[in-house]
Amino acid sequence: MREVIEHYNKLIDENNDPARDPKPLRDYMDKWDGEKFIESMQLDKGKSVLEIGIGTGRIAIKVAPYCKSLCGIDISEKTIGRAKENLSMYQNINLICCDFMSCEFETQFDVIYSSLTFHGQ
Repeated sequence: MREVIEHYNKLIDENNDPARDPKPLRDYMDKWDGEKFIESMQLDKGKSVLEIGIGTGRIAIKVAPYCKSLCGIDISEKTIGRAKENLSMYQNINLICCDFMSCEFETQFDVIYSSLTFHGQ
């Protein structure tokens, strides 16, 4: 687990932030989690959402305007820090730095999603 955290911390140190990618790269990534992915969640202003592996907030930027609240969890303090910057315009965001597998949530969620998060070793 330590190696994974270090990997994501290094990406932030190198200023690798998918939420700030140029448009051609964002368009490419949208093949997996773009408009159709967002629409499939059937979001509305009454729903609470959890994103597992929020990273720097690339997807959350597209989700936050359409839900009541969005909780994002990630194992890297540095990615959470960058997500706070990238999502600062939204008041409905709660970010948690924790391993999802050991986190105990105090709330329930209407929608839970993750994209490009769980990778085999």
